[in-house]
Amino acid sequence: AYRDTIDWEPGDNEAVAASEITATLQNAYGTFLPELSWTVLDAAGTAVAQIACAHDGRRPMVLFVYVDPIVQRQGLASWLMSTVANKARELGHTEIVLYVTAGNPAQHLYTRLGFRESN
Repeated sequence: AYRDTIDWEPGDNEAVAASEITATLQNAYGTFLPELSWTVLDAAGTAVAQIACAHDGRRPMVLFVYVDPIVQRQGLASWLMSTVANKARELGHTEIVLYVTAGNPAQHLYTRLGFRESN
């Protein structure tokens, strides 16, 4: 999902992505929150979108949102982010944090959903 984007780094490949997912599940970036993490499958059972969250010690943090380029612009990222926000609220959280690379087009989505920049 990140290929040819601002977040793509030379040498990135499926093995790097798998390593990041493994690190996430092993709490490398905070306590993984399965109750705030989902995968969207297409009709064939292939993952086409995913969101993963962890607890950073103070609040839930969105670690990554992936949407396969084949299904981009269909509202999956918005749906995943809104679902996480609603579920987090149900669980008693009052804040969610995420970090985004300056210049990432997803900044527009996050702003539209109510996220705001802070220092």
